[in-house]
Amino acid sequence: MRVLSTLLLAALLQACASAPAPRPAAPVSTTPAPVSAAVPAPAAVPAAPERVAPAPVVAPAAVKAPVAKPAAVAPPAAKPIAPAPTSDPAPAPAPAPAPAPAPAPTPTPTPAPAPVQLAAAPVINTTLGGRIELSASASGGKQIEPGDLADTVIYFVPENGARRPQPGRFRMYTQGKTFDPPLLIVPIGSSVAFPNNDPIRHNVYSATPGAAFDLGFYGEGESREHVFDQPGLVVVNCNVHHVMQAQVLVLPTEHHTRADAKGNYRLADLPAGRGVLHFWHPRAAASSLPVSVPTGTSIDRKLSVSKPRIGR
Repeated sequence: MRVLSTLLLAALLQACASAPAPRPAAPVSTTPAPVSAAVPAPAAVPAAPERVAPAPVVAPAAVKAPVAKPAAVAPPAAKPIAPAPTSDPAPAPAPAPAPAPAPAPTPTPTPAPAPVQLAAAPVINTTLGGRIELSASASGGKQIEPGDLADTVIYFVPENGARRPQPGRFRMYTQGKTFDPPLLIVPIGSSVAFPNNDPIRHNVYSATPGAAFDLGFYGEGESREHVFDQPGLVVVNCNVHHVMQAQVLVLPTEHHTRADAKGNYRLADLPAGRGVLHFWHPRAAASSLPVSVPTGTSIDRKLSVSKPRIGR
């Protein structure tokens, strides 16, 4: 740019030097020239200088600008190689030790209150017990046999109504042309099955009023059953073998027991209040008496045997 400006300035100076000299002025007249209103002629405009072709401008040799060397590029940083996973997990950092707990303030001991003497609650005895004795009837001449005392059933029915016992499932087999066992004590609503273990046919039925049923004839390996839903004694027979007989005593209460071999009995956890205590034996007439629970006396009972043993 600076070289171009220098060349242009030199060309202008050369053009001025070559311009023609000005012409001599005309002689001045002494006679005054009339003044006219004409507008004076404009001053002569010097002729445009003759264009001279400028000398060829020789451009200076191009100066080679120093080629900037590219800055050295640092080699890319090597990426860290992740270690190959191992099957063993990295160990967990050890937990920081927990700060030691501040010592608890020592409580100030307070004097223990004096024990309050409570009056002992009265113990209510809701247990009935006693002893059963069997005697042979003078008129019947029946003998007391071993095991007869253990067949005695004692049960208590509260005056305000006994709670219905939980029914169960029982079995009485027919084998050897007998019923085994010959006596069953069941809660009301229980079912009794009669499997036939004899190689002959049996027919199990009952003609007891209010509790009659008939299971029909069935052979060895078969079984029939019946639900006993009426309280009281039900006598069971076989229509094929008339000597076969059994008894099912259906109880309307859960408070019942049987005497031991010596005739002792005990009924526990009875509801307080009045009720009826029943004594039943398969070879004696049933008996009962009103009682009030609790009671502090033993209730003994003597029963007279007047019937043959069951199944004979």
